[in-house]
Amino acid sequence: MISVIVPVYNGSAYIERCINSITGSTFRDIEIIAVENGSTDNTWEILEALAAGDSRIKPISTEIRGLSNARNIGIDHASGDWIAFVDADDYISPLMYERLADAARTHGADLVLCDFAQGTEEHFDFTEANRPAEGCNAAEELTRDDYFLKTYLRAQYKYSVAWNKLFRRETMGNIRFNPSLHYIEDRNFAIQFVLNSKKVVSISETLYYYYRKGNSISNSAGQRQRVGQVYDTLEDIDILERSGEKLLYRDCAYANLLQLADFRLRQAKKYHMDDVQQELHPIIARARKAVVKGELPLKEKLRFLGEHYYYVLRGLRKK
Repeated sequence: MISVIVPVYNGSAYIERCINSITGSTFRDIEIIAVENGSTDNTWEILEALAAGDSRIKPISTEIRGLSNARNIGIDHASGDWIAFVDADDYISPLMYERLADAARTHGADLVLCDFAQGTEEHFDFTEANRPAEGCNAAEELTRDDYFLKTYLRAQYKYSVAWNKLFRRETMGNIRFNPSLHYIEDRNFAIQFVLNSKKVVSISETLYYYYRKGNSISNSAGQRQRVGQVYDTLEDIDILERSGEKLLYRDCAYANLLQLADFRLRQAKKYHMDDVQQELHPIIARARKAVVKGELPLKEKLRFLGEHYYYVLRGLRKK
């Protein structure tokens, strides 16, 4: 069984579309754990009505706020051998879980991920070209090196998020989402899971549809709050350092941190946030030192350091 966890807060405008896309899956052995956390609209009533029509839908109401908390509650209530996550304003292909489950079974994988399309209220990038097609589920087995290089050095979003994946419950153990993280909590969860996994597989089909609302937290948060991304990445680095795995993985995260902190510094200068600039300078120095002395391939060091010093020199020229 696959336990699909759907956290939802004030989702009356879109939760029915989301749930219906899951109940319409060609893979039938699922349960849908919809965790409603403190909504002030009629989300709960919609969930109750949907559950009355399909016994696989299991609504849970909690006053504990936050996406990570809701997901963790869902995990603790899950009965399935596999765990999946869907955000309430997104939807999935009817073939998604059949494809992922087939790949997991064929390859003996602990984690399987697929491609996704994304869009906004104005435009959803869902064309015939990226609709899932029969017989198009080419699978690639990923080493840990592959995964961390793609996650941090290539910044490929599909490796960082939770919602385009199928997680083996036994492998998950006590891994949970960190409620203290607010921007990159998915990546933090995913890297812990990969460190615990024996085999990861990626299939080349677009099966998840990510709906990016214009007023979502990730789009409307002020530049000051977005500095939280830097601290979330530092938490990743701490996990990788304590894991006992290759230092290369930690150094990949440091390279990502250098790039991210540099960008946040430029934004802080643009918006004249002197205190944020002071926060970021020692973090950038730490990341730069780690990249210089670390185990990244030389070409990757040159790429990240070259970009860093380009912006340093450009900043000096503007003074």
